Amino acid sequence: MITLSCDGVRRTFPPGRDVIVGRDVRADMRIPHPAISRAHMILRYRDGCWMAVDNGSRNGIFVGTQRVL
Repeated sequence: MITLSCDGVRRTFPPGRDVIVGRDVRADMRIPHPAISRAHMILRYRDGCWMAVDNGSRNGIFVGTQRVL
């Protein structure tokens, strides 16, 4: 399981399908910010671990202020 939170919204997702993070209203976890693409990132469970995959976003993926992808 992975739990995500943004702006007071908290959602938990089980392994087994990709989780889309982005600003689109259809994203599994919506982040309504202009620097976030509609389908910015995919969280994927593989080999016992969750991994973040940039989905061709313009700004990449950051952890805090550090760009990681």
